[in-house]
Amino acid sequence: MNLIDPTISGLQVLSIETLLAKISLKKTSLYRLINTEGFPQPIKLGRKSGWLEHEVDAWLLQKSRNSKTAS
Repeated sequence: MNLIDPTISGLQVLSIETLLAKISLKKTSLYRLINTEGFPQPIKLGRKSGWLEHEVDAWLLQKSRNSKTAS
């Protein structure tokens, strides 16, 4: 199996704990966002899942832009 080395590719994978701290939400709210708001899907890493940080950041930036234009 070829795994991407995040130090070479610049990719960072966030654990659920790190992601929840970053977005300041509980796990149930996170999965609600995934199911209804287009939040990035996790990727499987063996038995665990993680989120690509650049996808999370892009989603947060888009939500921020949308909220500013809606005001």
